Amino acid sequence: MKRTEKCHRLSTYERRRPTTPRSARTVTTPQGLRHRAMKAFIDAHYKMMDINNDGLVSIEEYRYNCITRIAVDDIKVVDDSYNNLVSEEDNKRGGITLERYQELYSHFLGNENPKCPAIYLYGPIPE
Repeated sequence: MKRTEKCHRLSTYERRRPTTPRSARTVTTPQGLRHRAMKAFIDAHYKMMDINNDGLVSIEEYRYNCITRIAVDDIKVVDDSYNNLVSEEDNKRGGITLERYQELYSHFLGNENPKCPAIYLYGPIPE
């Protein structure tokens, strides 16, 4: 093969259009970037809490996360906040899944109800 043929093939390859249709390409908007950044933040926080990487945040992992950030006199306060946070389904599974954590986080940010279980996402609420 001559050198010029090789260069010609390379330039043809470079001129080839992308195979993904325009509608399927990712459009980067400020809102999209903020959404992805927030999702990455929530996912990273969940992964920090899930110490044993089993896909569930158990009461022991929740305790550890709380006591490393908050000074508590009695571990019962942390246990009570975990029990207020989890649902029946979470208890059956053995902990909080990533999807459930994302749901709780959305309630934590957007729900103004003071009785919402998501208020315990970061631990017990001081009285």
